[in-house]
Amino acid sequence: MSINSLQKQTNINIQEKANLIWEIATHLVGLFKPHEYGKVILPMTVLKRFDDALASTKQKVVEMGEKLGDKAPKIFNVNWFKQDEEGNFLWPGFGDNMRVLDWIIKRCEGTVDAVETAIGYLPKKEDLNLTGIEDEVTPAVLDKLLDVDTDLWKKEIAEMRRYYTEDIAAKGGKVPAELMDELDKIEARLNK
Repeated sequence: MSINSLQKQTNINIQEKANLIWEIATHLVGLFKPHEYGKVILPMTVLKRFDDALASTKQKVVEMGEKLGDKAPKIFNVNWFKQDEEGNFLWPGFGDNMRVLDWIIKRCEGTVDAVETAIGYLPKKEDLNLTGIEDEVTPAVLDKLLDVDTDLWKKEIAEMRRYYTEDIAAKGGKVPAELMDELDKIEARLNK
């Protein structure tokens, strides 16, 4: 392999990773307001910077997704910070995140199934390895963890629309129609 072809492949790999980061950031940005990023974790504080830095790649991400079809990387949205009525985190903590990552890997390998919801696919309860944390993640807690809060998601969709129109498009940015179409699809599923 020549230096030129190696450089070209490296540039392609970097661009693909940047595109993936932008896509993930786009879906997460609606979950947290910019002034709330610091309340979450350090990676969340850079979402706006990713959006600004990668703004020119938005349409390329859409085109790449269409080109790759079912070969596109799988995207998973995990909310480690879901809380109960008293403000306690439902998930035990970082040490147990591998349990969810294990499900994600098995899902990508096709060895576990999922439950289809308005926002995407969620784990079947029996496919999450909860061995050793059954006292913390009881069946009732697991129900709460896997619950799709339709009202909350509708608010998030509204916030994403606002973000796309007021923070991006109104300031001269380009928002691919496919992103708005995706919000329409999620909203329609939420309204069923």
